[in-house]
Amino acid sequence: MKVKELFSVNPENINLKNEGVCRLRSDNQSENDLSIAQNELKTFACVGEYHDGLRKIMEVYLQHFDEPKQHSFWVSGSWGSGKSHLVKMAGYLWTDFEFPDGTRARSIKPLPPEIEDLLFELDRKQKIYGKLSIAGTLRDFPSKDVRYSFIQLLLNTLGLPSQYHHFKFMYWAKKEGIYDGLKALVEAKGRNLDKEIGNLYVSYTLAKAILELKPELAENADKLLDQIGAQFPRVEIIGREDFVRIIKEEILPISFGSKIPCTIIALDDIHHFVGQDINLALDLMMLKEVLSCHFNGRFLLVVTAGNTLNENPILQKLKGKFERGIHLAVIDNQSVLRNTILQKKETAYAQINSILESSLGAISNNLENTIFEYLPEDRKTLVADYPILPSTIKFWDAVLQVTKLTGISDSLRYRLRIVGEGLKQIANTEVGTLVPADFIFTMSHPLYLQSGLLHIGTHKIIQEKKAKGGDYELEGRILSAIFLLDQVISNTIGTGLISDKITISDLLIDNLYLNSDTFRNKIKELIDNLVNEKVIIAVGNEYKLYT
Repeated sequence: MKVKELFSVNPENINLKNEGVCRLRSDNQSENDLSIAQNELKTFACVGEYHDGLRKIMEVYLQHFDEPKQHSFWVSGSWGSGKSHLVKMAGYLWTDFEFPDGTRARSIKPLPPEIEDLLFELDRKQKIYGKLSIAGTLRDFPSKDVRYSFIQLLLNTLGLPSQYHHFKFMYWAKKEGIYDGLKALVEAKGRNLDKEIGNLYVSYTLAKAILELKPELAENADKLLDQIGAQFPRVEIIGREDFVRIIKEEILPISFGSKIPCTIIALDDIHHFVGQDINLALDLMMLKEVLSCHFNGRFLLVVTAGNTLNENPILQKLKGKFERGIHLAVIDNQSVLRNTILQKKETAYAQINSILESSLGAISNNLENTIFEYLPEDRKTLVADYPILPSTIKFWDAVLQVTKLTGISDSLRYRLRIVGEGLKQIANTEVGTLVPADFIFTMSHPLYLQSGLLHIGTHKIIQEKKAKGGDYELEGRILSAIFLLDQVISNTIGTGLISDKITISDLLIDNLYLNSDTFRNKIKELIDNLVNEKVIIAVGNEYKLYT
């Protein structure tokens, strides 16, 4: 039986199209953007703090629905904690977004019953009032006025012209009943109406089309363009009262008539937008109050921010204005992985368990007498974590911790990449194959090199040996393992690790059916070869890289 046949999702089909980085944009409608979102929903693990955060968002919204003031959320967490991922998934689930292939967000993957119940209650209200998800960053729509930036974000989300004067013209054309006629006349000239509206003040094609439908407006196209410039001037600042009126009376009616839809507003990376600008922070506070208090409790504002509060008193003050908080400080990455790309078919558990049970001796010996060794409690998750050994998971934790200088943090997004690629590598091998501990070097060596942790000469030798295959490839992996051991041993106290032949072999084990003695003897032989080549140096019974 092939490894790929064990999993709910074939590892060969795992495609982290977002490269481990979740982005919130108001125009996620391209084929690639929608494919990324669909993939993110497939790998969304609604467990732990993701589950609690999603539950809290919907519970609070429903509690304050139709009240004078809706509560707002501040979602914080370190880099890679999944802030953007949580609110992006919340937005797609909120509207039960329908993808081009007909699948809907809520049906892509089973959700916990508690979340299903809340979505059902939300759906009852959405059937009455409509539904809307607004997601993006205010930095994408820079202006002197935060309210105007938000108006642009809203317009863009609804597929309307994002510049207000362009929208105002479109709104006028619809009210006058000539919008469809304009579209037909402009397209008959081989032009696109949206582009002509983008050239509102100078488009003779647009002006002539208007005069065909309403000749009484001006004597000629030039005079009409002058009138258009005067009637629809550029806007840079929108006052508070106008802001509410524009949304309620002009923008929302185009899609929702007289109703205010059930709306989630996700503003991402607010700490980057505000920075150290106290005026921006004050403007954002006022925007928050308007959105919370002037739309019948139908608008739910959720912002994400990094853990920079201690260095930024402006953000501390801003956070205090938000009634609710979600902090993603601690995410059990391995638990998320077990519920996503490591999730097994129910029919596969017995076979995996049988193989692991018969190999417990070898599993227990891996990194024995170190802080990474197999423990009795690891038996509970042994099947769920296969094809990664408990010792490998713990070792990777240590590697990720000590190599943060390279830009790798102990983040879910990076762990997904490592495990996903590891599974692809062994997808077509027989069950019993493992993702070895040194695979993390395969994924991360460019960053080690870039940061200066890995010497360029050593990097060249490792890559050249691996490219040759056979025993040379094993020699390259030995060098990788020695590098990883040196990083962990040098930067972590009390690991119990020794960079000897036994430990190096442990990091390279990639098959439970492999004859352990034969493999370890081969590794010992190759280590001796590398010493003779003066690529590594023996220090007692330990081995170090030459630099």
